[in-house]
Amino acid sequence: MLRIQQQQQQQQQQQQQQQQQQQQQQQQQQQQQQQQQQQQQQSQQQQQQQQQSQQQQQQQQQQQQQQQQQQQQQQQQQQQQQQQQQQQQQSQQQQLQQQSQQQSQHGINNASNSQPMGFCSTESAAMKALIST
Repeated sequence: MLRIQQQQQQQQQQQQQQQQQQQQQQQQQQQQQQQQQQQQQQSQQQQQQQQQSQQQQQQQQQQQQQQQQQQQQQQQQQQQQQQQQQQQQQSQQQQLQQQSQQQSQHGINNASNSQPMGFCSTESAAMKALIST
């Protein structure tokens, strides 16, 4: 009887040990699951960070595009100013040409007016000389 009792006790102890081992295994599995969850969370965080960095890059690109547009606008304004200056210079040149033409016409008129006067004076002097003789 004692042997049977001892055997039963041993069996019970073995069963208890097995149960403990099973519990330990379950705990280990739970820990592994927790670790996996943590890893997933970390990967999600990394993805979020990547998305944020992509958004920042997009914002930077947009800012660069805006700057380029502003530069283009400035260049266009400068070109317009240059065109205006050229137009002003052309109008000034035209005015100068008109003035020079007017001056040359006045000179011709004066010369044509003065020549007959000169001829008249020489003719009158010759007439006087003839008359005096």
